[in-house]
Amino acid sequence: MKRNLWLVLILTFVCIITLSACDTTDTPQNDAHIHTYGEWKTTSEANCTEGGSKVRVCECGEKETETISALGHNYKSVTIDPTASTDGYKEHTCSVCGDTYKDSYVTPIAFTITENNRGLIGYKGTENEELVIPTVFQNAKKWYKVTEIADYAFDGCDNLRNVTIPDTVTSIGAHAFAYCKNLTGIVIPNGITTIKDGTFEYCSNLTSITLPESLTTIEEYAFTRCVKLIEVINYSPLNITTSSSNNYGLYNLMEVHKGESKIVNKDDYLFYTLWGSNYLVGYVGTDTKLVLPNDYNGKRYQLSEYAFFERTNITSIIIPTTITAIPTCAFEGCSKLNTIVIPNSVTRIGLCAFYECKSLIDITLPDSVVYIGESAFLDCSSLVGITIPDSVESIENFTFFGCSNLQVITIPKSVTYIGEFALAHCTNLSCIQFEGTVSEWYTIFKGEDWLRSSRSCVIECTDGETRQN
Repeated sequence: MKRNLWLVLILTFVCIITLSACDTTDTPQNDAHIHTYGEWKTTSEANCTEGGSKVRVCECGEKETETISALGHNYKSVTIDPTASTDGYKEHTCSVCGDTYKDSYVTPIAFTITENNRGLIGYKGTENEELVIPTVFQNAKKWYKVTEIADYAFDGCDNLRNVTIPDTVTSIGAHAFAYCKNLTGIVIPNGITTIKDGTFEYCSNLTSITLPESLTTIEEYAFTRCVKLIEVINYSPLNITTSSSNNYGLYNLMEVHKGESKIVNKDDYLFYTLWGSNYLVGYVGTDTKLVLPNDYNGKRYQLSEYAFFERTNITSIIIPTTITAIPTCAFEGCSKLNTIVIPNSVTRIGLCAFYECKSLIDITLPDSVVYIGESAFLDCSSLVGITIPDSVESIENFTFFGCSNLQVITIPKSVTYIGEFALAHCTNLSCIQFEGTVSEWYTIFKGEDWLRSSRSCVIECTDGETRQN
């Protein structure tokens, strides 16, 4: 009996111990165990597209597991502008995983530059403008690719000094750059097959042009009156030479070659060297009072024909004693030139050298001058008086034609010839001072209409006067 009683007591004790352990029922009793979990520990990392997991453990060993949600992409967007050969787009890149995708593609619209829309590509019309035409540009939230330059697009844009044309341009219209009188150089892009009629007409300061391999045709009058165009860098199949019979109207061309331009800008004076001779071919600065350099890199130079052609801002020029000749049209159209100093080293004044120098009031010709060319002072309408040196033997045709303010001219007895219209339309000419006798005056050969439309003037000779009607 006692043995059974002890067995009951032992069983009762075991039951009490068991009931004091963890209660796994949903509704804990007041004396139930409460889990005390540690910190969460990540067992697998979440990324942008897949979730992860984490776990924590109670001191009793019980584990609790949770899922970590996928992070999702964090995209940063960059807009890529279109180029001449590729479309534009938006590129989105995740800052977490680097995943990328593109959308919002943009194809530029073909654009033709015209006189009315040229401001859209950056043309401003400011003095000495250096225009770089873009391959593509944006306007009003649309993208455009420049493919053509229309007829007359930059006609008369006097302020343009240089233009860079992109390779996207495949057509340049007739007269597109006509009368761009300050344009000095231009490279025709590869893809252009034709330079059309009058494209560069009267670009009177254009000195160099580069022709591409694609060029097959130069139309008539494309370079009319490009009087200073001395250099052609030719990659085209066209047989351009310096011969007047085969140079597409480039009548003052000095050289045709490949490679870099040989024109050198030194202090805004343009120099060109050919066969060992140096030439001053132009001036691209803004100074109005010029003292020409004594030399070029320590060596003599010559003035090129048309060197200062239509430099309308120049008011005075001093020529150095290293210069021996003023060539054809060297100062033609310098309409504000009022003072020029010609040194005793100069022996020849060429054809039209001072043609239309309308502000030139007075000029002193040194005794060294032996020749004055035709039309040398034609339309110098402000010139009041001039003395011909006694080393000169002839006054050529049209030399002083239209010098409407010329009042007196001194002619030496060395002159034996006065050409046609030499003093025609000198409407204020009242006196010719001849440094010989009356009889010597009448021995001078005078061309037809040498004094046409000029007023009746007195011929003052060393032994008296005569009158010329």
